[in-house]
Amino acid sequence: MRKFVYVALMAIVGSAIWMTFTSAAEEANRLWEEKVYKETSSQLEVNVTYPHFIGLEDEAFQKKLNKRIEKRVKQTIADVKEEADETPGFPYILYMTYDVKQDVHFYSVVLREETSRGNNFDQRVHSYNFENIDEASFVPIKEYVPNVDELNKAIKRQIDQRPNEFFTGDEGFKGVRDNQPYYVEDGKITVIFNKYEIAPGYVGTPEFTIPLDEIQ
Repeated sequence: MRKFVYVALMAIVGSAIWMTFTSAAEEANRLWEEKVYKETSSQLEVNVTYPHFIGLEDEAFQKKLNKRIEKRVKQTIADVKEEADETPGFPYILYMTYDVKQDVHFYSVVLREETSRGNNFDQRVHSYNFENIDEASFVPIKEYVPNVDELNKAIKRQIDQRPNEFFTGDEGFKGVRDNQPYYVEDGKITVIFNKYEIAPGYVGTPEFTIPLDEIQ
């Protein structure tokens, strides 16, 4: 069971709560702390957790990373609140969660958004990828995998194994985009697509895992 030795209450406004959790002694070497935001009302339910980095080698990059993550989180919350206010009815529910993946010195932060209202559901994914080195920078997928053609072919082969699950023609997979979410772990890259991006809604957010030695 996760234990916490420090809890800082950042703000309480009505039913909205910001919290920061710093992990216990056995997790003291982690490079980030966890931030939590919760808000409830008759029209809204928000449950958000995201990482705030505190121990990266490059402090200037660390500030950029935290700022970019927090901007995404706050913008998503603001968008949901605005839509809930403009179209009252069924409560608007937002869940945001995260994973931090590691492959040696390479880190991937994956933010997942799930929104629902009545029978309408949506899912969005964002990733932030970087090396934990003295002079770090964001690494988009086409920089991490210079041979993008081989990556696209590998994804297409997996799609062809399950053709009934994916769109075809103009709506189908045409190649990874510049800001395609991905993460790297155990010598493999996993490419993630948003709900409805290349497949019907019941497929969710399709993921394709490919060994790096197959595309380099």
